[in-house]
Amino acid sequence: MRYFYLLGGRFLVSPLRSVSLSFFCFARALSLARALSLACAVLSGCTGQNPNLALSVGSSPPPITASTLSGEPTTLESYKGSVVLLNFWASWCAPCVSELPALERLYQKLKSRGFVVVGVGIDDTPDNLSQAVSSMNLTFPIMVDRGDAKSDYKLTGVPETMLLDREGKIILMMDPETGEASSRILGPRNWDNPKMASRIASLLAQ
Repeated sequence: MRYFYLLGGRFLVSPLRSVSLSFFCFARALSLARALSLACAVLSGCTGQNPNLALSVGSSPPPITASTLSGEPTTLESYKGSVVLLNFWASWCAPCVSELPALERLYQKLKSRGFVVVGVGIDDTPDNLSQAVSSMNLTFPIMVDRGDAKSDYKLTGVPETMLLDREGKIILMMDPETGEASSRILGPRNWDNPKMASRIASLLAQ
């Protein structure tokens, strides 16, 4: 069985990937959230671009106001030039923690070729994140969100993962579990799956 943390609650996901919700189905919740976001923009008199466009394939993701686990300022832009697997997680989220070893293995396998996993701690403290990192012997960089990445990235829960090319642009990636192409993946995955590693290796060769 698989768990995914959505809007502050824990929900059970079956092997068929159906979601059992107490009050409403996931698809309806996601559609409602997007509809409300658009409605708020209209009611606020916003005349700019649809904020969802900032997360479309081929676009640059929003900047992240963050610090390292030691408290030093850091930015997502500093990783331009590398292929980045951007993973939003929290130490209190069991599904997030369950996929960390696979993320570390994938990082170790490809880091010498210009690949990096960047973990972004959401709604968490540096101490708790550091404890998780230490207990699992993680070596990939961790950013502690100090801004509003949850809103800027339209996160519906954790973990959520995106892939960025060497120019820092959002690109499609293959879901290691379903084989489907997506611009973001919700829930934990076996990230060192051979197909996923092959996809990233092909990007690194470009």
